[in-house]
Amino acid sequence: MRMLALTLPLIMLAPRSSGRKWQQLHQRPYTGPLAASSGFDSEGSAAREVVALEKPTWETAQRRDIGAYAAFMSDDFVLVNEEGVSNKKQAVHSLNGLTIQRYRLADIRLDDFSPNAVMIAYQVNVKLGGQASEIVSYRSLLWVKRQGRWLNVFDGPCVIGFPGLIASKALMGERIGRLR
Repeated sequence: MRMLALTLPLIMLAPRSSGRKWQQLHQRPYTGPLAASSGFDSEGSAAREVVALEKPTWETAQRRDIGAYAAFMSDDFVLVNEEGVSNKKQAVHSLNGLTIQRYRLADIRLDDFSPNAVMIAYQVNVKLGGQASEIVSYRSLLWVKRQGRWLNVFDGPCVIGFPGLIASKALMGERIGRLR
């Protein structure tokens, strides 16, 4: 069973005490180079560093550079999607046979939990080889700084709407009848 980690959106995680006050204090839309229209004023260096890692992560996936893509992930990386829970090896394997023609990130939001832990969430539109239309999904990734290096420790994609899920499953070569 192949997993298509890159095309499935992520659900945004928030602490149990989430609410307006938490969002005002911690959730800031980002307006840097990756998301010119989202309105985030990133002042923290941790947030800037994590945002700067997203584009090279997508570029390595687009080039199917497995080694470089894996280098962005921690050894204890966890992917959670509609297929269940996967590890780093399984997530990296999902690049095999995948052709990303183009991608576009939008509505980037950052949650800086500490100077060494940042969650980034955004919408991504991905055009895959062999697909007539883009797949739209949300991503939320948790990046943690370990030994001076930022690593992606969690990815929880979430597809927008059932048609996106069908397209993703078809690309993975799985039978759609199982979803009914």
